[in-house]
Amino acid sequence: MNNNPEGELADRPQTYINDMHLSIMGRPSGSNEPWREMKSKGGEITLLPGYQFAVEQKVDSDAELKILLDKVQSITAFKITGLILGGSWISDAGLVHLKNLTKLTDLNLAGCERITDAGLAHLKNLTELTDLNLWGCERISQDAKRSLMKSIRGLSIRG
Repeated sequence: MNNNPEGELADRPQTYINDMHLSIMGRPSGSNEPWREMKSKGGEITLLPGYQFAVEQKVDSDAELKILLDKVQSITAFKITGLILGGSWISDAGLVHLKNLTKLTDLNLAGCERITDAGLAHLKNLTELTDLNLWGCERISQDAKRSLMKSIRGLSIRG
């Protein structure tokens, strides 16, 4: 299956075999609706045209985050626009692996307590990012948040 450069599917549904047991979320493209889990039938998920997609997965290390992102990018018929990593045990070094997710609009790092100002700097090239959840990330300063918001126009940071 080919990646669509717009982060959406072609004009027909495509089926993805969810052998990684990922939580695939979806919502209509251009919408600010909450992400909703895509239902799986027998390990298969049908990805619909006109939807944008997110992956929700808690990871236990920076290395595990890299493995997750490599697998997701290599097996899916879409480019994810959302990544929900809340409560993951990742550090500043792990955020380097997000640099190729250029269509990312939503990033949830709530409760990722090891991330600091230095890690936030790795996100400055994600220019499509509009929503960043940093709730519970106590090691990130307000100055670092303001700096990132200056780098990415239209970015909203929670937490």
